[in-house]
Amino acid sequence: KFYCFCKLVNLDEVSDYLEVVKKPMDLEKIREKIDCMEYDTVKEFISDVELIAENAIEYNPADDHTGRQIRHRAAELKDFLHSLLDNELDEDFATLCEEIKSARAARREQKEAEQQSSRSRSESTRNTGQSRRSTTTEEDNVNVQINGIASQSQDPDSADTIVHQIVELLRNTDVDHIIRLYTLISQVVIKNRSNKSMTRETLISEHIEPLLHSFAQTISRSTFSEPLG
Repeated sequence: KFYCFCKLVNLDEVSDYLEVVKKPMDLEKIREKIDCMEYDTVKEFISDVELIAENAIEYNPADDHTGRQIRHRAAELKDFLHSLLDNELDEDFATLCEEIKSARAARREQKEAEQQSSRSRSESTRNTGQSRRSTTTEEDNVNVQINGIASQSQDPDSADTIVHQIVELLRNTDVDHIIRLYTLISQVVIKNRSNKSMTRETLISEHIEPLLHSFAQTISRSTFSEPLG
């Protein structure tokens, strides 16, 4: 009875079919989708069967004898489908299918969100690693500068050069760091000014240099270590 809807229209015989019908459907395709469990709900199954009938009516003219026969079969197909579902299908089945579909969609969304969160954490970890490597490189560069300054501290004629280099070093830090460093150096000087045996070399090598090294190690952080000694 519905044999004409079993397979897709032969496009060699009906070359203009796809110009009229944009979404072809046939009973064999529906059976394949059932076998592959591609239907989540009864509504999706009904939609495909009705699509067969709609395509037949869309393509076949009513003023042609063959066309009228096919259109009549299409109407019968729709009537047969709904009669079958009304008589055979549990009335709660369609609702149950919709609930299952919603639950599946929710699980997919949750899984996608978890995967996205995992990718974000991985990206954050990589960025943190890169930031730490960058910070380490910056601190190494500052240490090189301070070591260069310290190597000149024993030469009385190099005072201007030392001052200039320290100033240039401080230009690469923010105001809070500079104020903190100034405070720490002042504390060292005040603490040792009453020591009559304290020489310039001792003050620099035992107090100022360790302080500058501490400054170098923490230049990219928000706080400084207390002065050594």
